[in-house]
Amino acid sequence: NKEVGLLYYESDEIIDKFFTDYNDVAELSIPANEIEAGNMGTKANVYIDDLSLEITNAGDYLAISMGCATENETTKLYVVYRDVILAMKSDVPVEEIQRSWNEIHESGYLVEDYDFEGISITYVPARELSTGTTSLRIDLEIPLNE
Repeated sequence: NKEVGLLYYESDEIIDKFFTDYNDVAELSIPANEIEAGNMGTKANVYIDDLSLEITNAGDYLAISMGCATENETTKLYVVYRDVILAMKSDVPVEEIQRSWNEIHESGYLVEDYDFEGISITYVPARELSTGTTSLRIDLEIPLNE
C-alpha cells in the first residue's frame, strides 16, 4: 500500500528513499517539513533543535554528516547514528552498531575511515579552542547498492 510520488525530497529519489527508510525505523523521526534543499538538488539538510543532518547523494554512495551539541551526543546523536545505519543496512544487529559507536569514541580523538560493514565513518569530536568550542560531527559514507 505504497503512496505514489516522493514523500520527503522531490529533487532526488535516493535521498527521498533514505528518509522513507529512516523514518520507518527511527526513534527520532524527521518530519518532511524539517527537510530543506541543500545548495544542489542532490543534497538535503535537516536542523531540529541542536541536531543537524546533511544528506548528499554522491552517486556511488550516500554521504551523511550529522552533529549536535556535545551534551546530546550519547543520547540524541547516537539514536540518529544507529537509525541511519539501520535504515541503510537493516540486517546489521544493533549490538554491532553500538560496538562501532563505542570504538570510534574510544580514543576521544579524530577517527578517519573507520570501516563498519562497508560504511566509511569519520568521527570529529568537539574541541575547546580559545575562540570557543568546535562542533562535533560524524560523517558516514554508505555505498549505494543499486
